[in-house]
Amino acid sequence: MKVHNVVPIVNSRPQKVRENVAFSGKPNIIKDFFQLGRSGNFTRGLFIANAFAFLLGGRLVTSRDENERRETLTRDIPTIVIAAQGVPVIKNWAAKQIQKHTGFAIITEEKQVASSSQLQDWYKYDDKLAVGFDGFSQRLVDFKGNLKKIYSFLGDDIKNKLVGFSDDNLKFMEELSNNKALKQSIQKAFSNSGNKVLEQVAFLKTLPTIIGFAVTLSTIGIFIPKLNIFITEKINKNKSADEQSNNLKMP
Repeated sequence: MKVHNVVPIVNSRPQKVRENVAFSGKPNIIKDFFQLGRSGNFTRGLFIANAFAFLLGGRLVTSRDENERRETLTRDIPTIVIAAQGVPVIKNWAAKQIQKHTGFAIITEEKQVASSSQLQDWYKYDDKLAVGFDGFSQRLVDFKGNLKKIYSFLGDDIKNKLVGFSDDNLKFMEELSNNKALKQSIQKAFSNSGNKVLEQVAFLKTLPTIIGFAVTLSTIGIFIPKLNIFITEKINKNKSADEQSNNLKMP
């Protein structure tokens, strides 16, 4: 069971009377690829395509020798791709690892790191919520959160009372329902906008972005240059060995 806040949506624009049914619902891959962002900026895919077409392609064509072409393939192309895609890919990977090891839900259904407003919605309980506290808990389960780990972070008093509870979310909810006083304390703690869980997930939310930038910058600034130097030295060493071998064979 998935529980989400339902917000009524009113369509202010009149329904089109005539609609081309033949093309409705079919994605246009080419059109979507060349579609600019909201502020007119390039999408990541379009940025990489332009870099390949006008920058990297030109360098490959005008390369003076094999060594320069090889440097473009091993240094420039990975740098462009990682600069464009590194942060979001590593960020989402890091978020999954953080959620898996901490038990705090920070990833949305779209597999993206939740925004601050979303986390505020997930981790602050409102008495007016139609589904009640059970629905509030179920929503955290739906987002792959671990209820025992999350609720234990509300304070040492609650944490000590939850020591003997199950790590399984369904069993945990059953056990908590049998302890109405504890359930009421947890519900009250979540009603506070400054509760410790909300503060923790706000911190955890920033970690994937920091990790994404750190790994991307380290890869571009350290790993790729060192790899390029290593490959160049290896090639030059092999060429030198071949030349020496050929010289020895000459009469």
